[in-house]
Amino acid sequence: MTVSADADPAVTGSIKSALHKLTPGDNASKTAKIRGFVEPLSLEELQNTLKALSLPPY
Repeated sequence: MTVSADADPAVTGSIKSALHKLTPGDNASKTAKIRGFVEPLSLEELQNTLKALSLPPY
């Protein structure tokens, strides 16, 4: 989740917590056509692999 530096950490923490509690069966998930939220994964390994293979954008 990307957060503004000016955002109140308590508010962003509450939002993050609520998003992680969403399930595919929740009305909000159905309306948004999503299955929920998870912690973002690191792209470092993918970036390293692309660099090693000299693939775009590296």
